Amino acid sequence: MPPIPPEQLPLLLRIDTTQRALDCSRQHVYNLISAGLLKVVQLGRRAPRITRESVLALVAPRVETPRPPAAPSETKTLLDRALARTGGKPRKSKAQHGENATPQSP
Repeated sequence: MPPIPPEQLPLLLRIDTTQRALDCSRQHVYNLISAGLLKVVQLGRRAPRITRESVLALVAPRVETPRPPAAPSETKTLLDRALARTGGKPRKSKAQHGENATPQSP
């Protein structure tokens, strides 16, 4: 099943719902609970629920805002960088230097 978007999460989540929301394994959800990264509310003897706030708090620091693309004038092409390294002159290949050349038989 696909992950659940944060705006559609219920107030209290079951283990399997948390698993889908975080797109991780069931065991990883239990590991996050043991590490204290997810807050559990016990509704009954066998009904643990995870708070939506703890799920969102876990994900929030890891969400990055996309950066705008750089202006074309600020970017250098691969060719520009290569020419800058070689002083504006293209490099000679090994074959042009005489390396790896096959010997000519007389």
